[in-house]
Amino acid sequence: MDDTINIHDEEDQYYETTWVPPDWIGCRKEYRDIPPMVDTALRNILQIPPSFLHNLPAKTISIAELLLFELPPIADPDINPMDDDTKWFSDQTVSANAEELIPFLAVPNQDLMNHLLNQFGQAWFDGERTVHTWINPNICFPFWILTYWAEVLAAAAAKDCWIHAISWLEGTGKTMEELEMKRTVKLLWRDIPWHGNLPGFASIPVVDLTSFLSQDYLTGNLVDAMLDLLSIRLTESMGPIADNTLVVNTTFADFIRLLLPTEDGQQTILAHPGAQKYLRRYGSWFRSPDHTHLYFVLHRPPEHWTACSVDFKTKRIRYGDSLRWKRPQDFFSALESWTAYHLPDAKFVVTDDLLFRTG
Repeated sequence: MDDTINIHDEEDQYYETTWVPPDWIGCRKEYRDIPPMVDTALRNILQIPPSFLHNLPAKTISIAELLLFELPPIADPDINPMDDDTKWFSDQTVSANAEELIPFLAVPNQDLMNHLLNQFGQAWFDGERTVHTWINPNICFPFWILTYWAEVLAAAAAKDCWIHAISWLEGTGKTMEELEMKRTVKLLWRDIPWHGNLPGFASIPVVDLTSFLSQDYLTGNLVDAMLDLLSIRLTESMGPIADNTLVVNTTFADFIRLLLPTEDGQQTILAHPGAQKYLRRYGSWFRSPDHTHLYFVLHRPPEHWTACSVDFKTKRIRYGDSLRWKRPQDFFSALESWTAYHLPDAKFVVTDDLLFRTG
């Protein structure tokens, strides 16, 4: 079999475009800042053969199917990842029938896996050709077992999150509304792929949905996703509220905070032209008499979220906090300065009576 890999990429003409193993392997080269054709050769070595992929859960199967997929066990976390590297890599060829044994091996824990991946590139450059395991150092496995192990760990981590979500969900359902929501969630598990990001929300992995089925605090990304979805639904409603009301994500409150002066009296927002443009755009929007309401959420460290509305018609700012913490005066001073800038003749009143729902 020809070991030469030809790379054709105009952007990489300043590199050699032919992979010649003797020029790189066993030449005492340091694995650092490798050119594209070496990176391509490495990726080829780490690629799992198509004939073996059935041992992994396909990334297109549903959450429900992942929960039924049997994964190999994960190795004891007490195994020391800092043991002598020579026990993990070998210059020997792949052992006979090694591929048949792989599905039955315990997978390295995440710390050990990180260690192996960090050491692999240099081991490859040093002339190593296979991987050992701690179970039987006399059996040598192909390098792509590292990719397989990494895929198993990713699937196992996601599966574990959903198992915990099920446990949490089973403890709910006291009202008819909660029971119906539980049924809906379980039905969705049959349709949503376990891997990848939420459709329409490129920055949110599907597994992050498990935060909604737990006692965990919600991250800013999830809060933004809910607000963006609410904004889309409001726009699609085509009613009068859709024309005069805005729902914005956490960016609004973050940029309002930039209006606060620093110790030297300067505004941080002066160094952020994008934030200035953002706030001017919304300031222009609410100067129109047809626009009446703005809704947003406010982050209260460490992991608490509160709600706020601005009524441009009645000149009223309403704040709501389920924990009934004291209103953050510095933030509302910045918010009032923003409203005063765009409506200098109006005086807004701030109250703490925005309704919220707990539980």
